[in-house]
Formats: sequence, structure tokens, C-alpha cells
Amino acid sequence: MSKGTIGKILVAACVIGAAGYFFVGRDAGSKPEANKPAATAQKRTDMIFALNAEPSGLDPNNTWDTVSAVPQAAIYETLIAEKNGDSLTLEPCLAESWKISDDGKEVTFKIRKNVKFHNGDTMTVKDVAFSINRAIQSPYTKVVTSTMKEMQVVDDDHVKLIMKHPYLPVLNVFTSATLSIVSEKAVKDCEAQGKDFARNPCGTNAYQFVEWKSGEKIELKRFDNYWRALAPCEKFTFKIITDSTTGGIALEKGEIDILYAPARSDKMHLSSVPGLTWNSIAGAGFSFVAFNCLDEKSPFHDVRVRQAVAHAVKKEDVLIAAVNGLGTLIECPLSPMIAGYDKTFKFWEYDIEKAKKLLAEAGYPNGFSCKMKINQQAIYKKAAEALQAQMRVVGIDMQIELMERGAFLRDVMGKMDYVVTTSLSNASVQDPDFEVHRRYSSKVIGNSMNFTGLSDPHIDEILDAARYSLDQNVRNKYYRELFDWIKEQCPVVPMYTADMNIAFNSKIKNVYAHPVNKYFAYYYAWGE
Repeated sequence: MSKGTIGKILVAACVIGAAGYFFVGRDAGSKPEANKPAATAQKRTDMIFALNAEPSGLDPNNTWDTVSAVPQAAIYETLIAEKNGDSLTLEPCLAESWKISDDGKEVTFKIRKNVKFHNGDTMTVKDVAFSINRAIQSPYTKVVTSTMKEMQVVDDDHVKLIMKHPYLPVLNVFTSATLSIVSEKAVKDCEAQGKDFARNPCGTNAYQFVEWKSGEKIELKRFDNYWRALAPCEKFTFKIITDSTTGGIALEKGEIDILYAPARSDKMHLSSVPGLTWNSIAGAGFSFVAFNCLDEKSPFHDVRVRQAVAHAVKKEDVLIAAVNGLGTLIECPLSPMIAGYDKTFKFWEYDIEKAKKLLAEAGYPNGFSCKMKINQQAIYKKAAEALQAQMRVVGIDMQIELMERGAFLRDVMGKMDYVVTTSLSNASVQDPDFEVHRRYSSKVIGNSMNFTGLSDPHIDEILDAARYSLDQNVRNKYYRELFDWIKEQCPVVPMYTADMNIAFNSKIKNVYAHPVNKYFAYYYAWGE
């Protein structure tokens, strides 16, 4: 492969399927758009962003949940960033530029000079290598770091990532909060002093940590030695409001300024309130019915029963019940926001008579009873209730068992102690590999990954071939073969992609909904 070929392949793949990647600013002297002042006029010097849950920690290399990533993105920065408002356009951040080797197994980054950590230290290539290697070694980050061996220091200006194999979305991976750059000294000082770095964060972004009052708020202040234009607000607060109705009321009263994941049932009302804005975008995940295909005692061990359920699912009703219709019906087992989504693919159509016929052929002419274990959160409960009513039409008595989220993740997704469930799968990086490899590979059965248990040696080969290919068109062909297999074997029934929503004071500029709920405080500024 000639010099620079890999980079050309990546750029050529900028628009793929229903979604794709855009790469900008590859030259060493390029500057991200964010070098422009984030705001020219402010009426207030503070801003309050309401989260719907308590973050698990502010150590990016050792957390994974999306809620924690929101305040982390205000404190830390990554080598490559997403353009605010356009998750598929990548731009330089702490790396000024990058170069991919001819074989696709190495990525060399030129690191930005004169960047300060919140403790006053200057960021070095050693901090960068330390942070990425720390993430690679973390059990929380395997979804994004499994293709990586190590980050090496090349010289005072460059670091080099050594890959296990070529990987087309590698640059997009570096926008993940879990690959944020931390201060090596700050981490080691915390360890020496017996402090928790997750509660004493030190990054390079526009806001620095002040305090965290558990169950109440996380306070940040503007970092005056920031390498770009200073943040618009002197103070930025993440307020914890776990009840979405309470959050909506607080937004309406002006007690908060931005509401993360507002209740979908509040859309009509909040959209009608003068001075408030509701913004939506299709999510990078999708909702589905899943079956334990390995349980020989279960009716769902028979593929005809699984297909019967697929024919009996009326997706429109589930969409309305679960998310008030705020989403997109899908046929393909992938979100339309993900590269490789196939608009031409068709899953089993809604057909009650076919469902009954398949059940009779499988030996269940009068149906059967089963238990559907689900996460007790409202979105799953409402979806399950809609499915329960639909299955009753074809003779399946589906009894719902609500489970606390942790127990559901442990028993259903981890131990595969279930026969049928409904859940949501989310691609943290907008690439199909992040969705399909962990769901259908025989290498990851159970342990919250491939929890249907269905696998096939040929599908394993397809998944690996797609993972290693640097040609998106070739990858799409592999994924289409995978989708056909999923349809025939029916380990899951894809239903819909829910919208991701955010509501906020209309005077705030530069706030956009994000497919995986990433939000960037630096850009938010008060306008007229």
C-alpha cells in the first residue's frame, strides 16, 4: 500500500450509507473552529446544566457511562474532537495533526504546545502517553480500546499509537471521553495522598473543578490559562435532578438553563413555553426484542418461534408507548445514524397469520406462557407492556418481571438468565463495529455482550473481516450478509431508534442534541 493510502481511504469514506465520518484539519498548522471566541456578548456569567443522574466519577480513563462523560467533557479534552453540532466531523484538539501509517497499524499525533493543566503544569507528550495507556489498561474502556496495543512517546512533539490491526474508525475513537488526557502528576499525587482522582479531577479544558456535593451539584469555574479563547461563563454548574418532571419544572421556572434528556412526554409543553427550545436528533442506538437462543428448554430456542414474535411485533405501537413516538422505525438492526445502515434491508413484516402459522409449526398452536425480564425504567416498562398486548393476540402470554437496573445487567445481560427481554443497544462510537461485533461474535457470549448466545463460525469470519477492512464499501457488503443472517436466525427483533433530546433557555447559543448524548460546555454562551 503506497504512502498516504490509508489516509486517503479514510477521507474517501467521509460519506457512507446513512451516516459517515468527516475529517478536517490534518495539517500541522491547522486550528479548530473553536479558536474563534466562543461568545461576544453575555447577560449572565454563570450557567446551570441539569443531569438526570449522579455521575459515577470524574476520572475519564476509569468510567464509561454517558452521564459522567458530560461534566468530564467540560474538564478534560481529547486528542481529536467532534465539531460542536456535527458529531461526524472531526477536528484537531490536543493533537494538532496526525498521520496514519501505510499498513494502518500506527497513528502518529503531533501534540499541541503550551497547553496548561488546571494545576498549572504544562501538558507534555508523557502526559498524553500516560493517559492513553492508562485508558487501554482500564477495564472500563475495552469497547473503544480493544484494537490498541500502546501509545509510545516518539519525541518532545509526537506520540505514536501502536494498533493490533488496522481499524477504519480509529480517529473517531479518539473523540471518546474515556480517552481524555489527564495530568500524570495529578493522578500520581492523588494516589500518594490516598485521594480519589475521580473526585479531584485535573484536565486541560475551559472549566476547572471546584467542588462536588453528592446528590446535588458539581461546580466548575472558568480556567483562565486555557489555550483557546476563554470560556463564555465564569461559573458552570452541573445540577443533579433525577426526576425528569422536576427537571422540566425547574427549566420552566428558570432555576436551570439546560436540561439533559428531558421527559419525552414534556416535549409538547416545553416546546410551547416562551423562551425555551427543544432540540432533537436521531440516536445512535436502537430498541429491540432479544431472545436467549441457547436455552433448550425455552420455546425461543426454536427459530420459528422467534420469527413468529417478529411477525407479531407492531413497531409503531411500541414506539408510541415507549418514547411518545419520538423516534424512527427501523428494519435494519442498526441505528440510521451509524455508517453501514442499509435503507434497502427489510426485516420480517407485521403479519399475525404468519405468526400463528409459525407457532403451530413449532408445536405451539395454542401459544404458551413465558416471562419477560426487563430493566424497570419507564422506557423499557412501557415498551414491554405494548409487546405484552401484541403477543397476547397470537397466544403468547408474556408476563413482565421488572428488575433493578444493576440486577438486570448482571443477571440478564451478564449471566443470560432469561428467555426473552427488550432492551436498548447504543453505539458509543458511530461505527457499526461498535454495535455488531459485541452482539454477535462467539468470542463475547454473555458478560453483557452477546447475550442472545447465537453465533456462527462464518459470522465470526465476517465480523473480523469487516473490522479489519479499510474500505467502507467492502465493510458494508459484510454487514449486509450479517443483517441477512440476523433476519433468518432472528436473535433480535429491531424496532426503533429513539430521538435524543435536550431542552434549554433559548438565549443560550450553540446547544445541540447529540446521537449519544455528548455535550460540550465550552461552546455554550448567553446571547441576546
